[in-house]
Amino acid sequence: MFVQADGNEVKLYGTIWSGDGQYIVSELAPILKNNADVTLHLHTPGGSVFDGNLIYNFIAQSKANIHIVIDGLAASMGSILMLAGKQVSIAENAFVMIHAPSGGVDGNAKDFVKASKLLKAMEDNFIQKYTSKTGKSKEEVAAWLDGDNWFSAQEALSAGLVDEVISPIIQNLNVQAHQHFNMVATLKEFTAFDVDAKIILGIDPTPSKEQQSPKNKIKMELNAKCLEILGVSKDTPVEEVNAKIEALHSRVSQAEAREKEVKTTQIKALLDKAVEEGRIVATEREDYQTLAEANLELATKTIAKLPAKKSINASLTADNKGSQPVGRESWTFQDWSKNDTKGLLEMKTNEPDAYKELCAKSNIKL
Repeated sequence: MFVQADGNEVKLYGTIWSGDGQYIVSELAPILKNNADVTLHLHTPGGSVFDGNLIYNFIAQSKANIHIVIDGLAASMGSILMLAGKQVSIAENAFVMIHAPSGGVDGNAKDFVKASKLLKAMEDNFIQKYTSKTGKSKEEVAAWLDGDNWFSAQEALSAGLVDEVISPIIQNLNVQAHQHFNMVATLKEFTAFDVDAKIILGIDPTPSKEQQSPKNKIKMELNAKCLEILGVSKDTPVEEVNAKIEALHSRVSQAEAREKEVKTTQIKALLDKAVEEGRIVATEREDYQTLAEANLELATKTIAKLPAKKSINASLTADNKGSQPVGRESWTFQDWSKNDTKGLLEMKTNEPDAYKELCAKSNIKL
């Protein structure tokens, strides 16, 4: 948005881009401080809600007697900004346009839910400001936010949005400063992804080469696909959008739960088999459990490469392979320690894997 000041007469013309709020406030601060009466001429298609609110708050809390004059258009966020003045006038051939805030967001279902809540909060705030100015009911005002609703000067006066209709008077206009002003009646910017949002939603009439990059084109396609999947458009009521997003989020959560359940079953089967085949001992199970939860495919390949180890049962029953006699398959570590300490020590030296498995089965920490 462009600021042009001449004494206590100020022109605020153009789109309210992200970052304009601080600039506009810094320009208005000395003017509102040094003048008891200030006239702000407004001509804007709207823009950033956050920046528009910053400008609105600064004007509304000023001690100066501020008269806002709509020279050509007060649309979208501009229709909120005009309400900051103590008196609002409109040129007889000027217009006001009101609609609900809208925007674009990248991310998953949860991000869409959060974005919809933010939009609803903005919409509620808009309704509060319009009802405060006009004295109309919330139901009447809410209807104005359904689609783009245009008010001629006389209609705006009848609705209570402005205080008077005047003859158009524009003097000392810096044409060069405004020659790039694009009359896009839209308010589609609220995320941290300002540049991306503009490109995705097509509100920048002259995107830079960087903004026309393949990355942003892909984002535009993805955004369109998301809307198609949800079965909504920019004109779909917020309540319906919220319901569809909540339903999508619920389906995603259910799918994630099913996927987690299947993975848990797969991991248990993998580790049970690995212990049974003697590829890992019970004390190693927790480590491989962590690996499998992080990367099941890697855990499966890692375990498959491990050699099968002799189990304690095999050690105890093999006459020519094990050092221990038959019949001690059910012995615990305590049994070995009490009845055959020498055999236990021989097992630890000659058959370390069998010894580890015995300790694990007996809850003995090595």
